Amino acid sequence: MKNRNIMFTKLLLTLGALATAAAPASVALAGETRAYITSEPGFFSAPKPKVTIDNRTFESGAFEMGYEVADAMKSNPVAYEWAKKHESYSTISSIALWGSYAAGLALLFSIPEPTAEQSYKEQRRSTLDAYIVVLSVGVLTAIGCKKAADAYLYRAINAFNGVSDGSTPPQTKLGIDIVPVRDGASLAMQLEF
Repeated sequence: MKNRNIMFTKLLLTLGALATAAAPASVALAGETRAYITSEPGFFSAPKPKVTIDNRTFESGAFEMGYEVADAMKSNPVAYEWAKKHESYSTISSIALWGSYAAGLALLFSIPEPTAEQSYKEQRRSTLDAYIVVLSVGVLTAIGCKKAADAYLYRAINAFNGVSDGSTPPQTKLGIDIVPVRDGASLAMQLEF
């Protein structure tokens, strides 16, 4: 009888171990949900997502493209590092966007008088070309940095909830190169994350 009880106990332990091993990875890795993103639908405006961390809600400001959530995630070092990267890339994105708008407006309002060799139309055209270049570089930089900032926010939330592997945050590189070409120079920007 004693051997039967021992065998029955071993059988139950084996079945329990098999059931645990057969559980889906999402169930095995799920942590406590302490941070999440919500969004309310809007009819006349785009929905504005909100980040909630430990029952504190953070909203993105009107001129800011990110959330200031790093201080709320200090209890988890990996989430804190990712949240700091989110904040820095959001700041770069915001500066690039609003800086390009300001520089573009300054260009439009500062059209110099045409010289004897140039007509007013040529001068206006060259100023408009410079405006388009400044605005394009700023907007493309803002979009790239915003995408990186969003990726870091999602990683921070996953790490804070305990569903990531807990590894150190990946390194991000932002490089700007000036490459000489035949008639001047070319500006190349690269973002690795």
